[in-house]
Amino acid sequence: MNELQIIKSANFGEMQCDIYSNGDDFYMTREQIGRALEYENPREAIKIMHLRYKDRLDKYSRGGAN
Repeated sequence: MNELQIIKSANFGEMQCDIYSNGDDFYMTREQIGRALEYENPREAIKIMHLRYKDRLDKYSRGGAN
């Protein structure tokens, strides 16, 4: 997989989100996704969601559910 590079930083409400790309796909961090969804513990909430739907989400993740 190619190296990730930030291709865009934009606000989602009051939060700044960074969009990364490897040339083929687009990514955000778990922390930013969780904050955008207003979870109390954003990184942990997205980790739990990833573990629950691992078979569907692994192909969209760079780091897996760990």
